[in-house]
Amino acid sequence: MPRTRDEFGGAFDRVYVDYALTGITRVSWELRWDFLKRPPFSFQLQVNRNWDEPNDWEDVGLPVTNTYYALDDQQREYGKGQRIGYRVKLTLDDATEYISPVAQAYGSLSKREWLLARAIIRRTLLTPRQRYEFGGWLLKRKIHDEFCTECVDPITDGILNSDCEACKGTGRIDGYWAAREQVLYDMGPEGEDTKRSQRGTVNDQITVGHMIGVPPIMRNDVWVEEQGDRRYVVNAVKATAEMGRVPLIARVELRLVEYGDVLYDISLEGT
Repeated sequence: MPRTRDEFGGAFDRVYVDYALTGITRVSWELRWDFLKRPPFSFQLQVNRNWDEPNDWEDVGLPVTNTYYALDDQQREYGKGQRIGYRVKLTLDDATEYISPVAQAYGSLSKREWLLARAIIRRTLLTPRQRYEFGGWLLKRKIHDEFCTECVDPITDGILNSDCEACKGTGRIDGYWAAREQVLYDMGPEGEDTKRSQRGTVNDQITVGHMIGVPPIMRNDVWVEEQGDRRYVVNAVKATAEMGRVPLIARVELRLVEYGDVLYDISLEGT
């Protein structure tokens, strides 16, 4: 979320993101009151094009010293969905490093709104009565990585093979980021959807449920059900609870993937 608080024992109390799509993004931070290390403090702002994927962090500008904010003057999003995440790395004179929590570039929440948002998510995680939960993993589809060299047309950038083993039909190298745990709540059938598409006449089985919306769930991501390893493509997402444009709870519509599809070849090792 835009204002993200650190855990006990960390250096950062909260990180703020004042995001501008085509202007300058200002990222501010506060250190914890019980962080008693001596300055000078060197801060390096870092950005991630897909929230907090471990191998996708890059530095923004040069480090700044003994200050409380840094600026990012690059436009990093061109689509409708925002995946950008920021964090701050603090380095002391003795080379000790502290990493802040990830703050997402959505709306701007006051402290009261942030506490309310955290309470809403916490109540969902407590799994009250009459709410069912289904364990699983979320595979975030890559949209920024390098183009696949096996199935992407070098002239048009079009995907020539939707069953490509190298990119799993996404057009990007490896196709999806590493799987992360993601619980689906109140999963239930929604019926069938028969339509004509590039695949011909198809009869999709549609399932609906709710997920925690932070980090954001995007259309064409893949959810893997823990029991049975069934795989679903996220067909539609709608926020059912939000705070200051930050989606807290999302209603997701899932389309069951046919057995034998290349999506079943994606490994979940390391989850």
